[in-house]
Amino acid sequence: MDHYASIKAYLEKLDHSLSDIEPRRRKAMVSDIEGHIQERLNMVEAEKDRGSISGDEIKRILDDFGPPEEVASNFKLQEHGRGTKAVHHVSKRGPIIAIVCISIIFLIIAAGVLSFLILGESEQHEADIIPGEGLKEVKIGEDLDKVMEIFGQPDERADLENWIWISYRQGRGIDFLFSNETKRVMEIRINEGFEGSLEGGISIGDDLEKVFLTMGPPLKRIDLSKGEIENHPEGGDRVLYGQHDGSGTIEAYKYIDENRGILFWADPDMTILQIVVTEPR
Repeated sequence: MDHYASIKAYLEKLDHSLSDIEPRRRKAMVSDIEGHIQERLNMVEAEKDRGSISGDEIKRILDDFGPPEEVASNFKLQEHGRGTKAVHHVSKRGPIIAIVCISIIFLIIAAGVLSFLILGESEQHEADIIPGEGLKEVKIGEDLDKVMEIFGQPDERADLENWIWISYRQGRGIDFLFSNETKRVMEIRINEGFEGSLEGGISIGDDLEKVFLTMGPPLKRIDLSKGEIENHPEGGDRVLYGQHDGSGTIEAYKYIDENRGILFWADPDMTILQIVVTEPR
């Protein structure tokens, strides 16, 4: 069993317990808790010299935060201005929840500022790239002939045994991967030159940190060689892979969120080079 599934279940319960909170603020609160959990995981990994974390260790971390229903309840008390009562209550369970609840208030204020300064007007228009679906013009599963009807003759084309690849990189910054059997889109790849963005204004050239801020941080991080990464040994549920050259030097990053149907390739500085839309799993 994947021990990290317990973290996912914890966050889902927390999100459900906050269902009566405004969506943007609820998302900010859950993301903040998730970030604190990840910090604890990183500390444990460091103590174990990056060894695998056991299910018991993950359980202890979650127990330190307390039941998700209680965390949600304390946050709601903070929301209604009873900060003193809320902090006093959670202090009985240890300092961790108290620190988290206090930080949430600052997070919510910061979220409003960031949405204005960083996201700007991007929230005011519909996203051009939709995870798990595709683009406004073309969706995952679209027929090859339909794509060529929309975009015209491609700049390049390669017909392989199992795949067909066509490219519109020169004019549009897009290329497509099709199943050779069904002739339908399997992947839509966004590259430099594409004029559009994901939710939150995420686009080519942005930092991966913007992805983590908008869509949530990674649940796992692992560094592997290029050949090892292709097999996704740690799965694709919000996993950040660092691709090294064999000596430990990072050459690229690959962040996969297969449940949403999106992945990102980034350079060693975490600058996004390519966005790939796939079918959710």
